[in-house]
Amino acid sequence: RKKKKKKLSDMFRKKQEHSYSPKLKERKAMHEAGLNQVRAQPRGSPSVEAQPRQQDQSQQQQPSQLGVVAVRPRSTSAPSPAASSALFQQQEHWQAGVQLFEQGRFPEAAAAFAQSHRSSKLFYNQAISLLRAGDQEGVAVLTHAISMDPHFVLALFQRGFCMYKQGQSQQASDDFEAALALMRSDTVDYRPLGMNYRLRKVDILADLGWTWKRLKKLKQAKKFFLEIPGVKDIEQVALVEPPIDLVFCPLDGTCSGSLAPSSSNPNLLDASLPSLPEDKAKASTPELV
Repeated sequence: RKKKKKKLSDMFRKKQEHSYSPKLKERKAMHEAGLNQVRAQPRGSPSVEAQPRQQDQSQQQQPSQLGVVAVRPRSTSAPSPAASSALFQQQEHWQAGVQLFEQGRFPEAAAAFAQSHRSSKLFYNQAISLLRAGDQEGVAVLTHAISMDPHFVLALFQRGFCMYKQGQSQQASDDFEAALALMRSDTVDYRPLGMNYRLRKVDILADLGWTWKRLKKLKQAKKFFLEIPGVKDIEQVALVEPPIDLVFCPLDGTCSGSLAPSSSNPNLLDASLPSLPEDKAKASTPELV
């Protein structure tokens, strides 16, 4: 008992010494002074503690002198005259390329597309113009378009057919399979993007089947052929050529004739392939960069 009493008395004495320490007294005095200032302040005015915070925020918004660059808001002003004129020239090259392509002047059309704004659609236009001119450099340009947009199904289909014609069946099969994997629906409608064409899944299946048949893998070829609705015999399916006479037009309505996107689409390709039922043919619109 004596030991417990002594221990409790020592704890009480230490607590009293701590409560009367100079640092604790100073903290209590500062706290009471702050409370008195808040109580004396009229309602509705900003608090005393909020003022230094506002000053700190204003200091944070200022650029640092230690080399840290402050973030500036994005400018909402109009583009400079030089940038506007460059965009206008690029649009003119695009329109000129489409007109030259329609006139059958394919090398000149390819040169015009090469001078216009660089995008996957215009690389595709340049590639088609080169292929129409008999220049196999168009395959390399197609590859560049695909590197810019890996989801460009039509470019993959077009390059796969070029590989098939050159006898490179394995490369053609890789492109057809990649295009088939990207098909989220039965058709891909390119008319909202400026081309009067709808790519069908059955077209890719047909060419993929012919490629596997050339590779002497008849079981795989038959599998792809029989995935086409309505096909019961391999002989019903013909090789489908991608559109070699169509390019992407500007969306400002400058295209005319067969190149102009319309609600009707005469370029659905090989008529020997069975058409999809309307209730099952779901079209999707791709997004190109």
